[in-house]
Amino acid sequence: MVSREVFQRRAPDTSGMYSRCEINQADREWQFIQSCFCAQRPHNRSIAQVFCIFNETQHRMFELGLSTAEAQTKNPVFDPKWKQGIPNPLREKVIERWLALTQPFSPCTIHGKKQKQIVNTKILSLWHGATESACRSICETGFTTFGKHAFFQGKKKDGQNTDIGFFGSGIYFTTSAQYAADIYSDGNLLLTWVSMREPYPVVADKAYPDKPSDMKMLEGQGAFENFNAHYIPVASIQPDDPSCGIFYPCTDTQTPVLDEIVVFASSQALPRFWVQLQPDLVEAPPMMISYSHLVEHLMKLLDVVENLEDLGLYQFLQNQIMVFLDYKLSDELAQDDLEFYGRAVKLIDQDGKVDITIRDELMPKKDTVELASPSPATPPTDEPVVSVAITYKNLLKLLLQLLDKPAVQQDLESHQKFKQKSTALIACDLGQPLNPEDEAFYNTAITHLSK
Repeated sequence: MVSREVFQRRAPDTSGMYSRCEINQADREWQFIQSCFCAQRPHNRSIAQVFCIFNETQHRMFELGLSTAEAQTKNPVFDPKWKQGIPNPLREKVIERWLALTQPFSPCTIHGKKQKQIVNTKILSLWHGATESACRSICETGFTTFGKHAFFQGKKKDGQNTDIGFFGSGIYFTTSAQYAADIYSDGNLLLTWVSMREPYPVVADKAYPDKPSDMKMLEGQGAFENFNAHYIPVASIQPDDPSCGIFYPCTDTQTPVLDEIVVFASSQALPRFWVQLQPDLVEAPPMMISYSHLVEHLMKLLDVVENLEDLGLYQFLQNQIMVFLDYKLSDELAQDDLEFYGRAVKLIDQDGKVDITIRDELMPKKDTVELASPSPATPPTDEPVVSVAITYKNLLKLLLQLLDKPAVQQDLESHQKFKQKSTALIACDLGQPLNPEDEAFYNTAITHLSK
């Protein structure tokens, strides 16, 4: 779940109950955390520090819980009961959404003396917003739930619960860093691995201001029937008010804006990253992942994949770079491309090998999607130099095309020269015009297109 380099840097916390390691931007984990954070970024807050959390006891409990839940999925006692009644298209749609969320992380493997693959039980990386003291307590002794008696006795708060629990009395998580930070946090978030069998899909049979039947049934109660989790795609009750913190399950005509998940056992949640936030300065640029970041990462992947001799994946990544180079590189990634980036950063596992599951998710099916063909570079002409400025982006696109040509691949000297140059361009501002030396290199390289 973390790279070997980060694991080796861990040191005991002052409490002595867990160890931790600060994550910096050079760590592979930083890219993963940032992709989760930027999917729905908190208002006017950015990441100040991130610590990777290691609690051996919680880790063992989490793995044991995974194994137990996996065994339960093969026992008919734990078959989802809602499927045994009248078909409910909305619940089926919600489960399809949940399966899509879990796909990047499934199946997962428990490593040890004997490896065990977890297929039917799913894990997700989810946000939990809390105070600094609560985060410290969770890192030391794990997540827990407290009784809701005070709420049923007419008290609004009891000092331990934030609310009665709209969707059940359990441990709450969300896919949205914004929701976790803006509503429940004092500037501290926990990015947590959460495990579950197929959850109970919570839906709305009526729109706000009416309270849906599922909410009436689950509010303040424990796990429903034989489920160990509830899954709720939600929408704000006041969509035009960005400060509204109340979200209800979606009806069949609503589009979810985020997802909430409730689990009911501490062994289902493993806090992995403690993210501390800071207010954004007025003049500070918003944290984002741009197309420049994406291209840079894909370029780095090309080197790794080439050494692993995965030709199909290499050509796919090369093609994707060509496509993204046609975008405005300073722009923030669109949602689909952010999800692509999130998968790409997990493509190479901690052993330096291609994760086959992620590879299959990244690459389109041959029978349904064809890779886009890059636009050919400008062919050589008798004119000495074109008047339009040639940028480093043009040079990189040319080099990628050349590296894909059989003639260049057979010419080891040229292939090595072009490969080294394309790698060096990662550090360049791709929008800048070529300097005279690189413009000469470009004019020389372009003659190879006709060979």
